[in-house]
Amino acid sequence: MPQSPNPSQSPASSQGNSLAQKPTPSLLKLIGCLQQQMSTIEREATDKVYASQPAYAVVERAALDASTRRNLSVAVESLQRGAAPKPQELAAAQITARERFEVGIPVEQVLIGFRTSISVIHSYVLTLGMPLLDSAELVKASALLWEVSDAFTGRVVAVYAELEEAQNRSAHLAREHALRSILAGSAVLDDASLALLGLSRTQSYHAFVAAAPIPGVLCVASDDGAQGQAYLGLVRAGDSAGMAHLHHGQCVAVGKGMGLEGAGASADSAKAVFATARALGWEGVFSQRDLGWRLAIFAQDAVTEDYVGRFISRIDEVLVETMAAWLRCGRHVPRAAQELRVHVNTVRYRMERYAELTGFDAEDVDDLIGLLWALEFVGRYKKLRQSDRRK
Repeated sequence: MPQSPNPSQSPASSQGNSLAQKPTPSLLKLIGCLQQQMSTIEREATDKVYASQPAYAVVERAALDASTRRNLSVAVESLQRGAAPKPQELAAAQITARERFEVGIPVEQVLIGFRTSISVIHSYVLTLGMPLLDSAELVKASALLWEVSDAFTGRVVAVYAELEEAQNRSAHLAREHALRSILAGSAVLDDASLALLGLSRTQSYHAFVAAAPIPGVLCVASDDGAQGQAYLGLVRAGDSAGMAHLHHGQCVAVGKGMGLEGAGASADSAKAVFATARALGWEGVFSQRDLGWRLAIFAQDAVTEDYVGRFISRIDEVLVETMAAWLRCGRHVPRAAQELRVHVNTVRYRMERYAELTGFDAEDVDDLIGLLWALEFVGRYKKLRQSDRRK
């Protein structure tokens, strides 16, 4: 049987290379011969694909035979029309692409499989056409089949891209759903869900809440309106690389390290930390230990109102800032004076005046906590360096 021409040496454009729109009698005879040889072409093409493409072992013979019939039908229709179809017109290519995608055959192998199939059809066109067509008609018929091959390639690649995008989107939604369920404490920890997220039953994880998505870390948008715009996720305890991802120039709250069964409780603690840290205007990565008593500032409204009313409301701003500087400087008057750029005696005078107005006692732990509490609430107490608060 004659060998098919090299596709790289064949014309790729239908302009000027397609047959006349009305098939000649000799061409009609060739088409009839191809149709009579359908079963033989089908069997030979299928055998050749199986022999040359191991990936096709997962494709049932009936399915591969059917795709060969579709290929031959497209070839015959193109010869009758005198023109190759446009890629978007190739329903046969779309069917083949979907079938192969569903069984996991890479697009490159699909294209090779089609080229193998069309080469068999091409060989029969040349063999059967030599006694029937003149040389010009035979060259045009050969060129037309390569145009069909190009159109098939374009359609299959486009369909695969669409299917892969849909598959990726579906997988992403499935991961998000599984992660939401785990963070809500309502997930059934089946092997499929764990594999989908790359999680282990034997590991401990920290739930986290972040103000924005964190690159490289799977997280989901919070559906808790009280959190505002926030994202929740999991990071493995002891994973220094994973924890490093969280340091992303934003407010991130990390819950307690727990097994997956406790992920819901870890998420709840992270949410509480996040709400407080963001309300305080903090940036960085924080845990419950970092915030400590500050977690109660926005949870105990009556206490906060009392402290603010006593230590800040109706008090001169200069006096309040002096007390804040004194606390920031470790209750060291000379350092506070240096920070405020005033004389030491000025700081002492202001502190005495503040004590007269509020009853503040610098030796009373309760008063110290109350003043810190009030200053944090109104945003006057300067945050410690972020590095001191990071996990």
